[in-house]
Amino acid sequence: MQHAASAVFISLIVAACGHKGDPQPPAHPLPPAIADFAIERTAADVTLRFAVPDPRGDEDAPRLFERVEVYALTKLASEPAPIPIELVTSAHRVAAVNAPVMAKTGADQPPPAGDGVAAMMFKDTPAASAADAATVRYYAVQAAAGKRRGPLSPILKVPLGPIPAPPANVAAHYDQRVLSLSWTPAPAVQAFLIDDTDAEGGHATRLTVAPLETPAYETSVEFGKARCFVVRAIQKAFAVTVVGEAAAPVCVTPVDRFPPAAPTDLVALPADTGVELAWTASAATDLAGYIVLRAEGANGTLQPLTPQPIAELTYRDATARAGITYQYAIKAVDRAGNESAVSNRYTVTAR
Repeated sequence: MQHAASAVFISLIVAACGHKGDPQPPAHPLPPAIADFAIERTAADVTLRFAVPDPRGDEDAPRLFERVEVYALTKLASEPAPIPIELVTSAHRVAAVNAPVMAKTGADQPPPAGDGVAAMMFKDTPAASAADAATVRYYAVQAAAGKRRGPLSPILKVPLGPIPAPPANVAAHYDQRVLSLSWTPAPAVQAFLIDDTDAEGGHATRLTVAPLETPAYETSVEFGKARCFVVRAIQKAFAVTVVGEAAAPVCVTPVDRFPPAAPTDLVALPADTGVELAWTASAATDLAGYIVLRAEGANGTLQPLTPQPIAELTYRDATARAGITYQYAIKAVDRAGNESAVSNRYTVTAR
């Protein structure tokens, strides 16, 4: 009997060893960790943003995850922060955001696992009664597939007290290259966001990728184009941003009143038929052309020879009369009709 039992035991060990080969991944892997978890709070809303990998996984494997579960808990600011086991309960689950449907790369085949990353978001509106200086709200997110849960994100703390006051004295200025904003910040506020809006402050588009740390903003000027801006003060702590109320929109339509740079290095030489002129171009970026000026005599009054601006950097004055002394100068004209100062003057006697 002992020999028979031993033989059975050995056969079980051999059977358990199975065939040789590389270890196989689990049939149902854990859902992935959430990446880039960040929160932005305005007066009424709290917006959670986070990134997830392509949820489909391998073509023959189960989906990596089906949803992202959102947990939230409001507590007094004086109380200890919740630990994960306190926060991650069904009582504090406020949403389950379905996994995104990633676009296919071909007609029939999805991309391989890990090929894509999707941005997801969830907007929460805490109860108005909780929005006072004594309370904070804690958030965490976790990918899930069925009853399987991935790693919990960091727990982020969002203050529910007053938001930053809007900046004062917002003003717009511009020159021929730059449109700039300036404002007076509220005390203790040192970061700001800029939105492009309509005249009522609606249809906002964020212009600042990162918060500004000085009360100034610059962008390229576009003459004739109406622009409206709003400035918001923010408070930022780690991955949580509290966005203040917007200052009143500031609107401006830049008008080009800036003369171009004057041409330089004018030279005038007598030729067989008239006088030949040449000069160095103006540095203006919106140049329309040049006006040639001529005066008769060394002290005469300059008068335009070209009724319309010319594009060339040379000109032949075929009307010059032999033996007469002339003085020449050039002006640049931009597309808005602004004229530069005159170039250097050049005196020559025609043949």
